[in-house]
Amino acid sequence: MPAKGLARCLGRYTQAVLSARLGEAAAAIHPAAAPTVVNETVERILQRAADRPVILAGVGDGTLPLAVHAQAPETPLVIVDLEPENARAALAGPCGDVFGQAETACALLADTSGWALILLLFHLGLRPGACALELNPFMEAGARQALFRWKNLFSGCSPCMPMSGAETPDLALAAILHPEDAGLEDFFRQVPPWLTRVVVVWDAPALSAVPERALAAAELCAVSPIQAVRPLAGDFSAQRNAVLRMIDQDWVLFLDADERLDEAAWGLLPALTAMPFAAWAFPRLTLYPDAEQVRVGYGLWPDVQVRLLRNSPTLRFERPVHETARGINGHAGLLLAGGIRHESWLLKSREAQTERLAVFNSAAGWEVHRLSKEYPALRMDFFTELASLESAPAALALPGLLD
Repeated sequence: MPAKGLARCLGRYTQAVLSARLGEAAAAIHPAAAPTVVNETVERILQRAADRPVILAGVGDGTLPLAVHAQAPETPLVIVDLEPENARAALAGPCGDVFGQAETACALLADTSGWALILLLFHLGLRPGACALELNPFMEAGARQALFRWKNLFSGCSPCMPMSGAETPDLALAAILHPEDAGLEDFFRQVPPWLTRVVVVWDAPALSAVPERALAAAELCAVSPIQAVRPLAGDFSAQRNAVLRMIDQDWVLFLDADERLDEAAWGLLPALTAMPFAAWAFPRLTLYPDAEQVRVGYGLWPDVQVRLLRNSPTLRFERPVHETARGINGHAGLLLAGGIRHESWLLKSREAQTERLAVFNSAAGWEVHRLSKEYPALRMDFFTELASLESAPAALALPGLLD
């Protein structure tokens, strides 16, 4: 992507994130540096860059990124920051005259989600080895440490391309469903006929307690599902483990009633299972307030979900809520070429969402979820354009995702 197009894309994302304040926060107070020290740092960065794009981790007080741009205005420069308030403060000062303009070759990318920064950079062809990744040394200690960890994570990610022509895998779809879940018909209709098995565990005391509407929806599945019942009792990991005990396939894919795997992702599943990975994660796009908008910022996107798992005797889920897969013997990858559409807000009223979050909070024993009336969002066309970029790899190998 041309440098100015890159700036427009990242600027659009950052503007969406900064449009909302989720909680109280203040910009960090960064130490000032002498002009001679700043100039020496700029020379060192540009010498290492060797005409490659520069990714600068940390906006600081804005002095260093402005100096880099002043000495090399044609060099693509992306400043990433994990504190939106730092970005907001920088754009309110002299940085706003440079990094807030779409026609420049530089952009400021900010979000509390390190995964969001990584996915956007890789989509735009900015990856380790293809750019110079530098840590801004003129930052408050806590911000510098957080960005140092992010820099190491980004540096460890590598693009990978699933091979076409893979054999149909021995794959089971696993679902823990409530009989009153909305959208069950569409959930079952998405299932391709080549899956080996579909297993459903209903949150109910007996199959006779599952209403006819839910059973009729299951009949729409292209693979006749095996159905069982088990009261959830506020323990999602126990429910998922119950499904696992009914599956002896090589691979298992977990999807919830309000999730739809997009067509690209379904089509790549055979290739993913043929690669030397034990688990695959998917970016999840939460549609809100309608089907044409996606929540972003503050961890709302990419909302990375580990859902495709190589089956093994050690595989299990832990924690009653926000359950985590354990006992995975191998490395993980992240699919970029397709993701999960999360349609919860399209299928449920705010009252229903409040009730569901109460279940999560009760299972966790404290208030892990709280509804807000303010959520940043981007139109779906932003993500459609990202997916169409030739610079984007189909998937990433991810260090540390399963830690």
